[in-house]
Formats: sequence, C-alpha cells, structure tokens
Amino acid sequence: MNKLEKLCKNKRVALIGPSPHMHGLGFGEYIDDFDLVLRVNEIIPKGFEIDYGSRSDIVFLNFGNESMPLFNKMVEENKETVNSIRLFVAPRNSLHVTPFHLNQFESKENVHNNFRKLNIVNDFYHIGDEKNESIENKIGCHPTIGTIVMSLLSEIEYKELFISGFSFFTTIFRYNKVKSDYEKSFDSKIKGSPGHNIDQEIIYLQQLFNDYQNIKYDHYFENIILKNNYPIRKDLNWLLDFSKFLKLKKRF
Repeated sequence: MNKLEKLCKNKRVALIGPSPHMHGLGFGEYIDDFDLVLRVNEIIPKGFEIDYGSRSDIVFLNFGNESMPLFNKMVEENKETVNSIRLFVAPRNSLHVTPFHLNQFESKENVHNNFRKLNIVNDFYHIGDEKNESIENKIGCHPTIGTIVMSLLSEIEYKELFISGFSFFTTIFRYNKVKSDYEKSFDSKIKGSPGHNIDQEIIYLQQLFNDYQNIKYDHYFENIILKNNYPIRKDLNWLLDFSKFLKLKKRF
C-alpha cells in the first residue's frame, strides 16, 4: 500500500480545485470538516477560506521545470499552510515515452530535485510509470493532473469523496481573479497539447463516476460530467467577465 492509499483509506476525502464557480457558495466549513482535504496544482491562498476551505492535507503537483516558478511563488506566499501539508504527490511520469505522450517528460531525478528545491520538509510520494501508463491506456490520452488524481482515488477504499472546484479549462479565472499571463499560456499549452484531450477525459470521467458510490459533487462538476454540458461551457465561459460568469454558472 502506497503513501496516498494509507492516508486516504476509510477516510472522508474532499478533492478541491481552484475553479471560480465556488465563489460565494460558502463551502469552506463543509470542506474543512472532511478527514482529508486534497488539492491539485494549488495551495489554498489566504482570503478564500470561506468558499474553498482553509486546509491542504495532500497536494498534487507535477514538479516539472515549467511549473516551478508558479509553485515557488505559492510556497513563498503560503508558508504556514505548507508546513501543515501531510503529503506532496508528483503524479506525472518520469523519463518515459508513451503512445499518448511522445516527448520525454521530466526525469524521475529531476522531479525529486525540483521538490527539494522548494526547501520544504514535507513527506513526498512520486507515482510510478506503470501506474501512469495504466491510467493513460484507460483514458486514451495523456491526462491532466486533475483527471489522474480522480482515477487514483477511484481505486482507494475511501469512506466518502467530495469533488468541487474543477472547471476543465472552461474559464480564464482562478478563484475570483483572471489568470496571469503565465497561467493562461500554461492552460493554452495544456489545451493544445497533442497528448491532452479534455473531451476524452470527460468521457472517461462520465464512465468512471457512474460506477462508484459514496461520491458527492458540486453542481458545476455534475453539469459537466453527468449532464454533459461541457461542449456549451468550453466555448462560452472563456468570453465572460467574472460577474457574468457567476450569473451564467447557475444556468448550466
């Protein structure tokens, strides 16, 4: 049993992303009541606790060279929260070529070195190539980290799972702010990558969550995954300012 399984087994787990549709919902206290709060490519910044919760127990980061400037900034700005994180997880392949990702990714040594460069003492777990390739084969593409995490959690005997804060790149906002130029360029690379296929990930997640019990979602996730409103959202939400986005999120 790996470190992630040991922590999550038989626990009430909340998996929280940074999507702005959570703004004003007041989920913070509900999220903090879970045994474990998991976050993807994010450490909860100060000022958003009412909607997103205040805890970060397990954080998934890809630890690739391109991502490190953003992660260094997050660690520097949230040192108190970082100190309380029980486990950092690197869910990406090491130096490995797959049918869905033809370029070499970060080497295992480089991933570990980038973690050490953050100058933190938290526990660390790097998911292996075999598990990554298995997930890629199930999905049919090189998945984004959020989908990798959801796939991993589906294999763990948790007591309860709550998923919120995932927009699947249907908005230019992060929390209640427009993403920085760096973040938007990073999103464009993800959406335009020959290995990534968000539409394929949606199909996989629809199949995955129809088969599992003890899962709760927010309305946005439910509309995208279970009601298949992703085609509408991905084309429309990128055109909106934040106030219009908040109004529209209630309709679909």
